[in-house]
Amino acid sequence: MPTVASAKTNPTLYFSMPTDLTTMDMALITDAYADQIAINVQEGLLSRNAKGQVKAGLAEKWKHSSDGKTWTFTLRKGLKWSNGDKLTASDFVYAWQRVVNPKTSSQAAYKYSGIKNADEIQAGKAKVSSLGVVAKNDRTLVVTLDHPMPQFELEMASQSFFAQDQ
Repeated sequence: MPTVASAKTNPTLYFSMPTDLTTMDMALITDAYADQIAINVQEGLLSRNAKGQVKAGLAEKWKHSSDGKTWTFTLRKGLKWSNGDKLTASDFVYAWQRVVNPKTSSQAAYKYSGIKNADEIQAGKAKVSSLGVVAKNDRTLVVTLDHPMPQFELEMASQSFFAQDQ
């Protein structure tokens, strides 16, 4: 087992799990082990501090309209995927549309209820592209809700709302 002194020369994280990893597809994660790995290797628009309070994640700033129905997230500059691809607001649109798409069969799709058209898309009554999430540009993501959702800000730190590289 590595020592504290050896960690300075070999910064390797050793992590054991009691089962095989089921998936790293953010839309399909259903178990706590895969969720824990996802949270350790990726980050959401927002994150949480040690006390569970919301803090900046991939978004350097965010705001919502006075009625609580429109949220705007501005991503940090220079974000990249591990393969070198640029991480953009479109990666969130892609990921979120995958989750609510009935063809994906994501068990996390229910968490999107309250985002504009999410329920209709899941019921097969609206196009996936009508989900209330738009990439205004590479760094600006705008989310439209059907109604204010007190839990929305906290959800932005959960892996169900992480981006995915297309």
